[in-house]
Amino acid sequence: LSGGVYLGGTGAANKLDDYEEGTWTPTVSSGSISSINSSTYTKVGNTVSFQVDMTLAGARGTETFQVGGLPFVNGTSRWTACPMYHGAAISTYQQVSAVVTQGASYVVFNGMGTDIPANQFSNIYIAIAGTYMTN
Repeated sequence: LSGGVYLGGTGAANKLDDYEEGTWTPTVSSGSISSINSSTYTKVGNTVSFQVDMTLAGARGTETFQVGGLPFVNGTSRWTACPMYHGAAISTYQQVSAVVTQGASYVVFNGMGTDIPANQFSNIYIAIAGTYMTN
């Protein structure tokens, strides 16, 4: 589809000419990633869907924990990237959400209105899937 494809009509608004899929390399703000089972993305127009499935080790400190390396910067307001599955360490926070902040290419975690510190993410399995827009 080097020139794009028209969906539902022949007008300019119906032309899909930006589709990309691939893998991305997650990073963490504290500790390390002991294993990555998968980390993929799909971009259609300005909408990016991503997922990551990994195990974390050695996170420390009280600063807000971040998973970085998303393939594109979020160009809109805060978008919650869910669903998310996590190990027991952060289970004390109810309704945990993963959020891609405007102008950022990383995910922060929030539990009950509070950003979750790095020391809650040591030695756990975490999986995130989400969608955000580049502009």
